[in-house]
Amino acid sequence: MRLVPLAELKRGDCHWPVSPHGAAPDQHLFCGAGTRKGEKWCPYHQLIGYQPRAPRHG
Repeated sequence: MRLVPLAELKRGDCHWPVSPHGAAPDQHLFCGAGTRKGEKWCPYHQLIGYQPRAPRHG
């Protein structure tokens, strides 16, 4: 994690927000770690960001 401000995020940087809730807009920070091609989040944040769907019972 590199803690990158929004204005400095580039393609290939993880866009996972890491700022405390209520941070001022100019203080929003993002993970900034490397991502896989075409992804917005690094592998770690993809693991915690995507939850498998529960099977439907019906």
